Amino acid sequence: MPLVGNNLIFAKLMKQFLNQEHYHNLTALLETDFPSYDDVNFKLIPCLNAPGRVGKEMMDTIRVVSYLLPSTTEEKKNALKMKLISLNQQRKNVSASMTFHSELSSEHSYVVIQDSFSGLTGLVANKLMNEKKVPVLVFAPMENDPSLLVGSIRAPEGYSLLSFLHKNAGKFVAAGGHERACGITIKKEDYYIAATLFSTEAALQALNPVKISDNLMISPEDLCEENYKILEMFMPFGEGFAKPTFELTIPREFFRIAPSGLVAYAMLNQGNSKVTMFQGFDVLKDPDRELLTLQGQISRSVFRNKSTIEFKVTAVK
Repeated sequence: MPLVGNNLIFAKLMKQFLNQEHYHNLTALLETDFPSYDDVNFKLIPCLNAPGRVGKEMMDTIRVVSYLLPSTTEEKKNALKMKLISLNQQRKNVSASMTFHSELSSEHSYVVIQDSFSGLTGLVANKLMNEKKVPVLVFAPMENDPSLLVGSIRAPEGYSLLSFLHKNAGKFVAAGGHERACGITIKKEDYYIAATLFSTEAALQALNPVKISDNLMISPEDLCEENYKILEMFMPFGEGFAKPTFELTIPREFFRIAPSGLVAYAMLNQGNSKVTMFQGFDVLKDPDRELLTLQGQISRSVFRNKSTIEFKVTAVK
């Protein structure tokens, strides 16, 4: 759902009550009494959603309800907690090993059918969209009726998925969503028709892109606890309320590549802030690039009880 209006207010209240009341059944999954929005997004919500995404039995979803009830005994809660964690790990494993077929790829879009688990189409579509930077449509067979395909659509900022739904409403069994995230159900025999209509719409919208706001320019000194607390006042970010992207320029020589070769980092402000880069290491070896202008997002990382303000690089200009 778009994280605006009442949705944003509810999300802020959730965080407030969670920190005040320390609900045991939730903090047990979070493994902290003072969770961040990232903890909720990447630890709590996936565990509670996993039974509905990969669970094959109705009891899997009922277990979530039982886990949340205050009347459930501690012994049963502990057993349910382990089940939820196990299902979430299964979700990760399935997502990592999933196979695709009937791929329809172009410069402006990507459409594919995954082999199973219709409950995972949204997660897979979001992952593929972030990788390919184009609108993505992922289908999977409906579990109780393989003659139907359940699809999830995700699109980068600047696209209107509602336009696609409205133009082709009569061709879907069911459809709904908002500008950047939608779901549709079609007959299996109509896959290539739906895929072609989607690819055509994506190409048309790519020819008339919506202007996206510029990045906010910052300096290394801006990566501090005081400014992060100001950023926190606007959280949480999500659909319809995007996390802001910043632009930072620092000397190339500040960077070091970790022994693993998987990440490069630059420590700033006496070690109280850092810049991390997970790709594009070639620029770090270019002697002609004395200064690097980086685009990225800001978060807080905690390691061994030390808090660091982190600038995560998403692109190098």
